[in-house]
Amino acid sequence: MTDLDRPLPTRAQAALHGAKIQVHRARRGLWNRWITPSPRWPDTDRPEGWRCVAESRSALRGATDPSERALEAGKIQNLRRAAQAFDGVYVPPGRSLSFWAQVGRPSAGRGFAVGREIRQGCLIPSVGGGLCQLSNALYDAALTAGLPVPERHAHSQVVPGSLAETGRDATVFWNYVDLRVRAPEGLWVSCRLSADHLVVRLHAPAAAPARRAPALHVLRPTPNSCATCGQGACFRNADAVGRRLERPRTAWILDGVWPEFDRLLAAERASADPVLLAVDGRRVGWDRYAWSTQGAPVITAPQHALVRSLRARQLSPQGADRQRALLADDAALARTLGERLPVDCERAVVSARLLPHLCRQGALGGRRFEVLLDRPPLATLQRALDEAAARWPDSPTLSDFRAPAALVRAEGEALAA
Repeated sequence: MTDLDRPLPTRAQAALHGAKIQVHRARRGLWNRWITPSPRWPDTDRPEGWRCVAESRSALRGATDPSERALEAGKIQNLRRAAQAFDGVYVPPGRSLSFWAQVGRPSAGRGFAVGREIRQGCLIPSVGGGLCQLSNALYDAALTAGLPVPERHAHSQVVPGSLAETGRDATVFWNYVDLRVRAPEGLWVSCRLSADHLVVRLHAPAAAPARRAPALHVLRPTPNSCATCGQGACFRNADAVGRRLERPRTAWILDGVWPEFDRLLAAERASADPVLLAVDGRRVGWDRYAWSTQGAPVITAPQHALVRSLRARQLSPQGADRQRALLADDAALARTLGERLPVDCERAVVSARLLPHLCRQGALGGRRFEVLLDRPPLATLQRALDEAAARWPDSPTLSDFRAPAALVRAEGEALAA
């Protein structure tokens, strides 16, 4: 049977399926609340002496059709959001890690985008679609580490190139199709997006070598994709085909203007590339932010520029309090701009003072980026201050402030990437 011969889903069937989903969700919600509650584990530093016992690495991209690439960009955004819920998480000995307890409901209001999800034999556009790549990776790593898996559900159909082809997959669907992994001796999770891959690493106390479960070749049907199946009469097809990504964009995420970097922006920015900054200085006459934004889609956060300006007037010209306030302002601006970063931007050009904050919130995961070094790296600055403080120990300002170690580390890792 060809794709065109298959019976099309109807709105009535979809409505009935949706009603069944709500029943399952209500039942699972009661079960999770009263029978087997699953906590959301916080993130911590990796315990001293623990080693990596498993790694799962999977490619983020593979689509070539513009319609598929648009949904793929949404999937990567969903992975960015979900990865933050797992990165640095510590699971105590004897407890379990639940996928949905960590991630929560994937809604547009929480920053999740339209990706792809298998439903009723088709890959359809859906908010939060694509999170199965993360659940697949967690299950694959758990098998490698030899961890017990109290709950896992296999995909009914195989997306080509996924771990479902070898039986190392785990589908998830809010909230009743979950993945739960138990940690007999404790577990610490690292979950990151590089420019091209999703990388999940599991760490545990030094113990016996991890066992890798044998891969199985699983024969399951391959789902149709709404974006490319050609079924124009299907009610789901119009929404999928309407989403096209002809050319990925570059986002320019900027802070204070520098003349040489402004010339770079004017020379290299493509017409559709967005500029994200606190305020459009050229338009409102604010010289500090007067970047060459003519003709660009501009995304601003003017409240941060105003707060920063008012606070700067209240702070002393130098000292630890001023530096802490400036870092806090940078973090707040980076958080807002990162949340507003369009999902179809696969590349970014970033001002250095926003870089570590964007990296810590995961906004640059799955993207290639370049850095406008409008100041030396924090590690270099602090090394110079340490040397100066050793030479002039009586100075009250050379050693009164150092940036948090996690921030310095995040910036160093980003610059080395």
